[in-house]
Amino acid sequence: MSSADFFVIFATLFTAAAFLISWLVSRRVPYPRRHAAARRSAAAGIARSYKLALAPWARLESRSHLPEELANRFYARSFLSIHFHLGVFTAAILLLFSPVLSEIPNQLSPFLGALLLFGLICGIALLVRRMSNRNQRCISIPDDYLAIILVNLLVLAAIAFVFDPQAKGVFQIIGGVVLVYAPFGKIKHMLFTLTSLRYLGSHFGRRGVRPRPGECGEAER
Repeated sequence: MSSADFFVIFATLFTAAAFLISWLVSRRVPYPRRHAAARRSAAAGIARSYKLALAPWARLESRSHLPEELANRFYARSFLSIHFHLGVFTAAILLLFSPVLSEIPNQLSPFLGALLLFGLICGIALLVRRMSNRNQRCISIPDDYLAIILVNLLVLAAIAFVFDPQAKGVFQIIGGVVLVYAPFGKIKHMLFTLTSLRYLGSHFGRRGVRPRPGECGEAER
């Protein structure tokens, strides 16, 4: 194994340990005591959070103006974001398996290359929009730009590796840097988004807010 292979393994273990420590520390934070009795199921609320809670039609304001939501937000935001994250996920999987991969099989290269390239285009479009949109610039901090630039570089390096095995070392070095940075920068939302959805789902499920009676196949109570 090369030094780049060992760097990826070290970065993966370091990131996993950092995320585990962060999660264990967050578990020690005392939550407000719940005095009221549960009205419905916390588990049902968690299940809904991991289903279509982020879909455009899941929010009242979106359902009230669904055509505008689909035209102005879904294709301008969700479409780009979904495909960008698919590209990032593909690059991350390639990175984790890179220590045991010398090259990508020829039959997979066109599919992976197209998926990664489209994800990179969407990532660049999101970066340009963040830089050109006044509202987004006002709420952006350097970490926002650093995160998306690093991830775009990761996807670009993954494209190079897919079509040229000689680019494996560069891909692994960039990927290792991204992994080490992940627990400390904006990229950590890849884990804590899931824990946030679980917490909110449990809270609103227990209170009987989500899912609503009759939603998700549940009967009125």
